[in-house]
Amino acid sequence: MVPEKQWRDKGDMMDKRTARKVHGADFRAVISQLRRDLASPKNQEHSDDDGPESSSELGGMQVFIRKRPMLAHEPKKKEYDVVSCAGNRTIVVHDCQMYADMKRKFIDSHVHTFSKVFSETATTDDVFDHVAKPLVGHAIAGGKSVIMMYGQTGSGKTHTMSGLHEHMADMLFPTNNKATSSQIVVVTAVEIAGAKCVDLLRRRQKVLVCDDEAGNSRLLNVVERDVSSAAALLSTIQDALDMRATEATAVNAVSSRSHFLCSITIKDAASSSSSHSRSSLKQPPRPSGGVLTLLDLAGSERNEDSFHHSADRRRETIEINSSHLALKQCVRALGTEDANGFVPYRQSILTQLLKHSLWAKGSRAAVIATVSPIATGTYVR
Repeated sequence: MVPEKQWRDKGDMMDKRTARKVHGADFRAVISQLRRDLASPKNQEHSDDDGPESSSELGGMQVFIRKRPMLAHEPKKKEYDVVSCAGNRTIVVHDCQMYADMKRKFIDSHVHTFSKVFSETATTDDVFDHVAKPLVGHAIAGGKSVIMMYGQTGSGKTHTMSGLHEHMADMLFPTNNKATSSQIVVVTAVEIAGAKCVDLLRRRQKVLVCDDEAGNSRLLNVVERDVSSAAALLSTIQDALDMRATEATAVNAVSSRSHFLCSITIKDAASSSSSHSRSSLKQPPRPSGGVLTLLDLAGSERNEDSFHHSADRRRETIEINSSHLALKQCVRALGTEDANGFVPYRQSILTQLLKHSLWAKGSRAAVIATVSPIATGTYVR
């Protein structure tokens, strides 16, 4: 679909990230031609662009891509766009490379297909309507829905997540942004970092994770906060995010160094007792209503960006990558429908806590992966 382009040029020895900038004009020219080829009628005939598909129609887990636009300061740093969106479902990453002699250049274009791709012109409204809205509706109807955010540091993950929160709150509280008399909305929010789990609504107090009689992992000693309006829900989520561990990285001044797991349970008021905030010191009963789980995965980093990290930061990065791997292995194991039905949930606390929602019967899930367009952010295995 995308031809390889290569050519010769003289140049000094340099690292590959610097080379991408130094030879940016050459790379940009070839990428422009590749984009014209992608837009040609011949390629459009074989495009997978058959119109948008609703996550509520497909069920199971889907993966969506959102490409962020170039930022105003990036061209000044000789950055350029190496990610192309082809149709509704295809993304092409133009990996700008140098041969071993660091003089000859080539572009290796990688084509990936997803449930849907949102280009840099898409709005957060577009993302919500297509991805999150069906899942929120499923939770309101009594089902279990999971929305996961994943992205490299600096890819626009936080921007997308905050916008989705506002739309979700408005949808959960449609009557003048307040709950109906028959509805109770309960929120819990925890941070997971390696083997540690803390309550973000109780000033980072340690939370115990244990199994209930059904074999599902549950949080003990976690605060459950009742919310009765869209404003109260957003305030609660922000309170939790303010307590989340962040740290400056080489890419972003404020990067999340942990996983944020927020559970929003929609209960029937007739079967629940309400209080503003309570701590579940004993084993909590299984929620009787719908559950919307929001998972913001820790920002991933390239190996080059962690080169100057301290020993503690490197260990932290290893823990983050290990939990990402555990989640990926669980999803893959479930997708292959192993004859033994074995899914390795026990590999991390994150996957243990997701078991009763992400892999429950009738649950629906989506991953929104945010992508940076810049050349120095490209890393293709």
